[in-house]
Amino acid sequence: MNAPKPSLCSTALALLAAALCAIGGACTGAGKSPDSAPSTSKPATAAKALDEARPGESAPPAAQPSQTAGAPASGPALLDTLPRADSELPPAPEGTQWVEDFHPSGVRKSARTVRRVEDGIVNHGPYLRWFDTGFLAEQGEFLEGERHGLLRTFYETGLRLAETEYQRGVVHGELRRFDPMNQLIQRSHFANGVREGLEELWWDAEHPRARTNWRNDLPHGEWVQWHFEGPASESGSYVDGARVGEWRYRSESDVLLRVENYAAGRLHGLYQEYDEQGAPVREGRYENGLAHGEQLEFHPGGAQLKSRIEYAGGRPNGRALTWYADGAPESEGQMLDGRREGRWTYWNSDGSLHTRLSGVYRAGERVGD
Repeated sequence: MNAPKPSLCSTALALLAAALCAIGGACTGAGKSPDSAPSTSKPATAAKALDEARPGESAPPAAQPSQTAGAPASGPALLDTLPRADSELPPAPEGTQWVEDFHPSGVRKSARTVRRVEDGIVNHGPYLRWFDTGFLAEQGEFLEGERHGLLRTFYETGLRLAETEYQRGVVHGELRRFDPMNQLIQRSHFANGVREGLEELWWDAEHPRARTNWRNDLPHGEWVQWHFEGPASESGSYVDGARVGEWRYRSESDVLLRVENYAAGRLHGLYQEYDEQGAPVREGRYENGLAHGEQLEFHPGGAQLKSRIEYAGGRPNGRALTWYADGAPESEGQMLDGRREGRWTYWNSDGSLHTRLSGVYRAGERVGD
């Protein structure tokens, strides 16, 4: 019996990758940032106007596996509150000057402030980038050539795509992502480029998607994912990236589908599997990721055993019994390292002896009567 593959929550990793991709300006729709890097000198009027246009968001309630708390409400970011490509640039911070690039159409593509250093120039101060439609794509700052402070990226509609806090070129602080309807769908926390603490994901404003915890960029602590509507789809705990303790999986209709137990990231202890109606399908135990001891399998509906086989080291080793769906015996014998060994007896469904299959086996091959 092979150990089932745990369905690790790739949701959080996928959303995070998409957010960082968009923030870095390398994804379709976000455009490409030609000078990749923010700064500490605050942009003048453009940044202030954008701050005033973003209502604050209240923290969401702590969502437990059985709860369905939605995301905090997000106010709209209107197109007319953001600097367009044809907007007049504010004065450059002292000691810097604006450098501009343009799309082939002639629309301003980016504007950044730079300052001279010993070996050339570096981005230092406000940075703005626009789509070729003239709408703002990105707004942030650089400090001596490195992103620093709050970086905002936008959809072409003018609504927020992501807001990320940087410190000296690495993500440090909060990262937030929004869907095209301006609903908060991700909130993560970073320390010096490493994901730390609570991370929350939402399907939309009313439906939580995941609530996870991180330490040193590894899952650590409670881990819960939800169906779009209904109960938690899976719940359990991690320690330094490894699953531990009991994990449970439920269907959208709140039927328990599977119970797994882990130690140091491997299946260890009781394993139970159920069908969509809650009837048992399989039951057994694992040791260090391998099936060990008595393993049971049930006929559809769960009322009748299909097989009872002893395992050791992840393979059948010991007594093996099977039954027909009506409970009549089908076979009985011994297994050795996954193959039939010694005398085996088989019965037809009417209870008569199956003479062709019954007999003595060696290394899985019938060698005599």
